[in-house]
Amino acid sequence: MKNKTRSAPKPSDASAVRDAEKTIALLPELIKRDEFGVVNIQRALNCDVLAAMKIYRGLLADGDTTSVEKNFFELNEKDKLLYLKRLISDRFASGECMTEEVADRAERELISIEHGNMADTFLFARSVAEILREMTDKPCFVGIGCCSVVAYLIGITGEAPDPIGRGLIFERGFRENVCPETPFSFYVPENELVMLEKKVKKSFADARLKRQDDELILSAAGAHVGILDSALSLHRVCALAERSVYSSGHAVFQEDYMHLFHYIGGYSYEEAERIRRAIGKRKYDEIEEYRIGFMRGAASVLPPAESGRLFTEMAAELGGAYCKAYVLSAKAVLDAHFPSRCAASPLS
Repeated sequence: MKNKTRSAPKPSDASAVRDAEKTIALLPELIKRDEFGVVNIQRALNCDVLAAMKIYRGLLADGDTTSVEKNFFELNEKDKLLYLKRLISDRFASGECMTEEVADRAERELISIEHGNMADTFLFARSVAEILREMTDKPCFVGIGCCSVVAYLIGITGEAPDPIGRGLIFERGFRENVCPETPFSFYVPENELVMLEKKVKKSFADARLKRQDDELILSAAGAHVGILDSALSLHRVCALAERSVYSSGHAVFQEDYMHLFHYIGGYSYEEAERIRRAIGKRKYDEIEEYRIGFMRGAASVLPPAESGRLFTEMAAELGGAYCKAYVLSAKAVLDAHFPSRCAASPLS
């Protein structure tokens, strides 16, 4: 004879209602303590995940986004992306950055972010950026992530540099829907690292700050950002770029060549990024194929001899060019934290 396990008695509907009415009073306190989120709603109301998610979405729809980002790891990938879109919509609703070009580019970037499962990285970087803005009013962001309009709109990179105004290209940092290891990094003086880690842990209990090779990595739930506790590397890259400007008379960056590949050769920016990488890695067979394609695409504006010569010159110069996104973000940090060194910078 089979043993039968008796399930626990289910509470009556009236009892469940009383429990809900009693525990729902905890939500304001949870919000006050910055512990609002799907999991905490579920615990406070003693309900299932689907019911908690419904309440969560309802509060979002009402415009109450208090500390919601601090629980975004609880969401599935679809809801993380929806929250990211909501942040962008809020920025547009405020009357800022409302141009068709910005909206179109943000939409294209969101598609790549979705395909590359990058929402975690963007949302975590946003939370870290907000914490740093509580600590200092000086810009802290450094990295190729500033080429992203989405990162600009949701406040990761601050107000400078403007990716569209400075001709930055999303594909330069996030190629073919692939998120680089640390597209978002922040300069934090060594004496402020303990404070930063303490504040991040209030939002993400599993947050860890550890040194990996020569870089500090701040991680939580699989997402991470880079932390620079020394400005030496920033001084170095800006000094090299400035030396290049002084010797040539003008600033030439990798993004400038990518724009030429796009507008003259007819390549997409994804293809322009592949050309840049092929030239950097000296893949001569691929470079020759791209040269032929460039001449074909430029046929309507340049004779073959001129377009071939132009491509050859660009390929020769591209290896010594710098990443504009990184240099400009590094310069913004140095200007703010070390203004004396930047008095006569040719990169302004």
